[in-house]
Amino acid sequence: MKTKILFFVIIILASVVFVSSCKKKDKDEKDITAPVITIKGDNPYTVGTGTAYLDPGATATDDIDGDITSNIVVTNNVNTADTGFYQVKYNVLDKAGNAATEVVRIVNVIIF
Repeated sequence: MKTKILFFVIIILASVVFVSSCKKKDKDEKDITAPVITIKGDNPYTVGTGTAYLDPGATATDDIDGDITSNIVVTNNVNTADTGFYQVKYNVLDKAGNAATEVVRIVNVIIF
């Protein structure tokens, strides 16, 4: 009887050790993967002079943090009063400070 109890205790302990070693990411492992920005809408984007430019936006995902779209920083210098080519830039960092590759939308302001 004591042998059976000892056997079950060993099995239970081995199971606990196995389960606790199956982690998604080790605490000592560093997050080095940059997030990814995906532009929404047309690129290049065309808008007529004197009309409002409404940016279609972008999404951002990270392998650890998930959806981080709300953290995107947009640099938008589009001036629809003047014809030309403008850049709208999207940048984002994950919680570990990894920066996504900057994504740029070209906006063509033309006379319609």
